[in-house]
Amino acid sequence: MESAGRLATEKLEWLKEHLAYEWGLLHHAYGRMLEASPTSRDWPCFFECFALHARNLYEFLTSEPDPRNFRASDFVKGRAAKKTDLTKGVFQKIDAQLMHMSKRRPSVPAGKFNTADAAGLISWLRKEMAGFVAELPAPMQAVCWHLPNPAVMIGPDSNTTNPHVETTLVSTPSLGKR
Repeated sequence: MESAGRLATEKLEWLKEHLAYEWGLLHHAYGRMLEASPTSRDWPCFFECFALHARNLYEFLTSEPDPRNFRASDFVKGRAAKKTDLTKGVFQKIDAQLMHMSKRRPSVPAGKFNTADAAGLISWLRKEMAGFVAELPAPMQAVCWHLPNPAVMIGPDSNTTNPHVETTLVSTPSLGKR
C-alpha cells in the first residue's frame, strides 16, 4: 500500500505534467482549428487532436473513480462534473465521426462536428476545469494556476501564448519536453 505522502507527490507530479499537457494541447489544437480552412487537409488533423484531448479531459472531469486512471474525484472527493445535453451531443458527433468506423459516420456537413461544437465544448471544459482547480487543496492549486487560463500554452516553448485569446501571460513554468 502506498503511503499518503508518496501518493500526494504522485498526484502533484501528474497534475504538473499530464493534466497540463492535455490542457495545453486542447487549446493549441482549438486555436489551429480556428485558423485552418474546414476544407483543408490540416483542419481534420487539428480536429482529431482537439477531440482526443477534449475527450480525455471530459472523462477526467465527469467520470467515477477508476483504478487505472486519475479522475477529478481522486483530487477532490466527490468531484464529478455533470454531463450536459451539449456535451453529450458533441461527443455523439465525435464518436460517430472520429472514434469509430461507424456506419452512422456523417457525410453531410450538418451532421458533422464543427467549430461551433468545439466552441461550446471548450467553454464547458473551461468552466468545469476552473471549478475543479478552485476546489483543489492549496499545494495542488499552486501547480494548476494556469489550467483555467486558455492563454497559456504548455510544452517545450512554454512562453508562448494562444493568439485566439486576448489574455496573455509573461511566462509559464517549464513542464518538460513532450
